Amino acid sequence: MKTSNILFLALCCIACKTFSQDILVKSPNNAIAFSLQNNDALNYAVVFNKNEIIKPSKLGFQFNN
Repeated sequence: MKTSNILFLALCCIACKTFSQDILVKSPNNAIAFSLQNNDALNYAVVFNKNEIIKPSKLGFQFNN
């Protein structure tokens, strides 16, 4: 399950960067909304029951050797 979530997020990032459009994904009951925005950098936000859980934040990866 965790691997599929990471794969989905990676595909959203690629699609957003390639097509320069914003992406909004909602749960079936609309309680959770994930948005991915392509401004100067990729930004994401999460809303749960109309409350902003994660404010728009830069998306990035940090790798440990």
